[in-house]
Amino acid sequence: MSFEGILQFLTDVVRECLFDEATMIEWIGNFTTYSKKYYSLLMQRLVMTLCLLYLNFGICFDILLDLMKWEYVTENLLPREIYAALRRIISVQKSLGINVNVLPLKENVNVLAKAFKKTGSALVIATSGIDCSQFVCSDAIFVDINGNLGMVDILRLLFPE
Repeated sequence: MSFEGILQFLTDVVRECLFDEATMIEWIGNFTTYSKKYYSLLMQRLVMTLCLLYLNFGICFDILLDLMKWEYVTENLLPREIYAALRRIISVQKSLGINVNVLPLKENVNVLAKAFKKTGSALVIATSGIDCSQFVCSDAIFVDINGNLGMVDILRLLFPE
Protein backbone atom coordinates (compact mmCIF):
# COMPACT_ATOMS: atom_id res chain seq x y z
CA MET A 1 0.00 0.00 0.00
CA SER A 2 1.30 3.46 -0.86
CA PHE A 3 1.81 6.22 1.66
CA GLU A 4 -1.10 8.13 0.08
CA GLY A 5 -3.24 5.02 0.50
CA ILE A 6 -2.34 4.83 4.18
CA LEU A 7 -3.22 8.51 4.66
CA GLN A 8 -6.55 7.98 2.89
CA PHE A 9 -7.30 4.93 5.06
CA LEU A 10 -6.47 6.90 8.22
CA THR A 11 -8.64 9.80 7.08
CA ASP A 12 -11.56 7.47 6.31
CA VAL A 13 -11.32 5.73 9.71
CA VAL A 14 -11.16 9.03 11.61
CA ARG A 15 -14.11 10.42 9.63
CA GLU A 16 -16.17 7.29 10.24
CA CYS A 17 -15.45 7.36 13.98
CA LEU A 18 -16.24 11.05 14.30
CA PHE A 19 -19.58 10.95 12.52
CA ASP A 20 -20.96 7.68 13.94
CA GLU A 21 -21.56 8.51 17.60
CA ALA A 22 -23.86 5.58 18.38
CA THR A 23 -21.44 2.94 17.11
CA MET A 24 -18.49 4.54 18.88
CA ILE A 25 -20.32 4.73 22.23
CA GLU A 26 -21.42 1.12 21.84
CA TRP A 27 -17.86 0.04 20.99
CA ILE A 28 -16.39 1.91 23.97
CA GLY A 29 -19.18 0.47 26.15
CA ASN A 30 -17.80 -3.01 25.41
CA PHE A 31 -14.72 -2.09 27.46
CA THR A 32 -15.93 0.28 30.17
CA THR A 33 -19.04 1.61 31.87
CA TYR A 34 -17.83 5.20 31.38
CA SER A 35 -18.53 5.24 27.66
CA LYS A 36 -19.66 8.91 27.48
CA LYS A 37 -16.52 10.13 29.26
CA TYR A 38 -14.18 8.12 27.04
CA TYR A 39 -16.20 8.99 23.94
CA SER A 40 -15.51 12.70 24.55
CA LEU A 41 -11.81 12.05 25.06
CA LEU A 42 -11.61 9.89 21.93
CA MET A 43 -13.41 12.53 19.85
CA GLN A 44 -11.00 15.22 21.05
CA ARG A 45 -8.03 13.07 20.06
CA LEU A 46 -9.56 12.30 16.67
CA VAL A 47 -10.08 16.01 15.97
CA MET A 48 -6.49 16.65 17.01
CA THR A 49 -5.45 13.85 14.62
CA LEU A 50 -7.29 15.66 11.82
CA CYS A 51 -5.44 18.86 12.74
CA LEU A 52 -2.14 16.99 12.50
CA LEU A 53 -3.06 15.50 9.13
CA TYR A 54 -4.00 18.97 7.92
CA LEU A 55 -0.79 20.59 9.12
CA ASN A 56 1.52 17.80 8.01
CA PHE A 57 -0.06 16.86 4.69
CA GLY A 58 -2.59 19.56 3.75
CA ILE A 59 -5.50 17.10 3.91
CA CYS A 60 -8.69 16.79 6.00
CA PHE A 61 -9.52 20.49 6.13
CA ASP A 62 -12.91 19.70 4.61
CA ILE A 63 -13.67 17.32 7.49
CA LEU A 64 -12.66 19.99 10.00
CA LEU A 65 -15.04 22.40 8.24
CA ASP A 66 -17.86 19.85 8.52
CA LEU A 67 -17.13 19.29 12.21
CA MET A 68 -17.25 23.01 12.94
CA LYS A 69 -20.82 23.05 11.59
CA TRP A 70 -21.87 20.30 14.01
CA GLU A 71 -22.98 22.10 17.19
CA TYR A 72 -22.70 19.02 19.40
CA VAL A 73 -19.00 18.71 18.57
CA THR A 74 -18.17 22.39 18.98
CA GLU A 75 -20.05 22.78 22.26
CA ASN A 76 -19.42 19.43 23.95
CA LEU A 77 -16.38 17.69 22.53
CA LEU A 78 -13.76 20.19 21.45
CA PRO A 79 -11.56 21.91 23.98
CA ARG A 80 -12.24 25.67 23.80
CA GLU A 81 -8.67 26.33 22.66
CA ILE A 82 -8.90 23.94 19.70
CA TYR A 83 -12.33 25.29 18.74
CA ALA A 84 -11.09 28.90 18.83
CA ALA A 85 -7.98 27.99 16.82
CA LEU A 86 -10.00 26.21 14.15
CA ARG A 87 -12.48 29.10 13.90
CA ARG A 88 -9.60 31.52 13.43
CA ILE A 89 -7.95 29.35 10.76
CA ILE A 90 -11.22 28.86 8.87
CA SER A 91 -11.91 32.58 8.97
CA VAL A 92 -8.47 33.45 7.62
CA GLN A 93 -8.56 30.75 4.94
CA LYS A 94 -11.98 31.92 3.74
CA SER A 95 -11.05 35.60 3.77
CA LEU A 96 -7.99 34.84 1.64
CA GLY A 97 -9.98 32.57 -0.67
CA ILE A 98 -7.58 29.70 -0.06
CA ASN A 99 -8.51 26.29 -1.41
CA VAL A 100 -8.97 23.73 1.36
CA ASN A 101 -6.69 21.26 -0.41
CA VAL A 102 -3.50 23.28 -0.14
CA LEU A 103 -0.89 23.08 2.58
CA PRO A 104 -1.67 25.32 5.52
CA LEU A 105 -0.30 28.78 6.06
CA LYS A 106 2.59 29.00 8.50
CA GLU A 107 0.38 31.11 10.79
CA ASN A 108 -1.93 28.10 11.13
CA VAL A 109 0.94 26.10 12.61
CA ASN A 110 1.42 28.75 15.29
CA VAL A 111 -2.29 29.01 16.06
CA LEU A 112 -2.76 25.25 16.43
CA ALA A 113 0.54 24.75 18.27
CA LYS A 114 -0.55 27.24 20.94
CA ALA A 115 -3.97 25.59 21.21
CA PHE A 116 -2.43 22.12 21.50
CA LYS A 117 -0.05 23.36 24.20
CA LYS A 118 -2.95 24.83 26.21
CA THR A 119 -4.66 21.43 26.14
CA GLY A 120 -1.53 19.72 27.42
CA SER A 121 -0.52 18.16 24.11
CA ALA A 122 2.47 18.87 21.92
CA LEU A 123 2.04 19.67 18.25
CA VAL A 124 4.48 17.45 16.40
CA ILE A 125 5.19 18.19 12.75
CA ALA A 126 7.04 15.52 10.85
CA THR A 127 9.05 16.66 7.87
CA SER A 128 10.91 14.79 5.23
CA GLY A 129 14.01 16.87 4.60
CA ILE A 130 11.96 20.05 4.21
CA ASP A 131 13.41 23.24 5.65
CA CYS A 132 11.03 24.35 8.40
CA SER A 133 12.97 27.46 9.33
CA GLN A 134 10.07 29.53 7.94
CA PHE A 135 8.04 28.39 10.95
CA VAL A 136 9.00 30.40 13.98
CA CYS A 137 7.02 28.43 16.49
CA SER A 138 8.29 27.64 19.95
CA ASP A 139 5.11 25.67 20.76
CA ALA A 140 5.62 23.02 18.06
CA ILE A 141 8.08 20.19 17.79
CA PHE A 142 9.57 19.62 14.34
CA VAL A 143 11.00 16.19 13.57
CA ASP A 144 12.82 15.46 10.30
CA ILE A 145 12.10 11.80 9.64
CA ASN A 146 14.95 11.65 7.14
CA GLY A 147 17.39 13.22 9.59
CA ASN A 148 20.11 11.46 11.51
CA LEU A 149 18.15 11.36 14.74
CA GLY A 150 17.89 8.05 16.49
CA MET A 151 14.92 6.93 18.54
CA VAL A 152 16.47 8.26 21.76
CA ASP A 153 17.01 11.71 20.19
CA ILE A 154 13.42 11.83 18.93
CA LEU A 155 12.10 10.80 22.34
CA ARG A 156 14.18 13.60 23.92
CA LEU A 157 12.54 16.07 21.55
CA LEU A 158 9.08 14.80 22.40
CA PHE A 159 9.62 14.40 26.15
CA PRO A 160 12.25 16.90 27.29
CA GLU A 161 11.78 16.18 31.00
